[in-house]
Amino acid sequence: MSFDLMLLDPDNVPTVEAIYEVLESDLPEQPLTARMRAMIDECSSRWPAYDGAGNDVDSPWASWPLVGDEELPVIELNIVWDHAAAMLSTLIEIAQRHDLVLYDPQSGTIHLPPRLT
Repeated sequence: MSFDLMLLDPDNVPTVEAIYEVLESDLPEQPLTARMRAMIDECSSRWPAYDGAGNDVDSPWASWPLVGDEELPVIELNIVWDHAAAMLSTLIEIAQRHDLVLYDPQSGTIHLPPRLT
């Protein structure tokens, strides 16, 4: 079991209801938006799963890689529970900086970027 967050570009998935519609649909995967790619790259650099030699490290990610080249419009970030509390505020800040929405289905909280508040 992991602590899950859902990351989305508000230009592609405008509502929480749409998140679940996308997750339950048979929509084809599509290339990541530039904002989504930038956030994923930042998260991968900040919290890598492997060291420079390719050895496993104590990664906070419950699943790796975080994404492929193409994904659904909603990316599910799976975090090991022991790391969730320490990572959450930083992930919110990164998502806001990249103008993305971060949804926490555990609490039902939607973290909006500044342009949507």
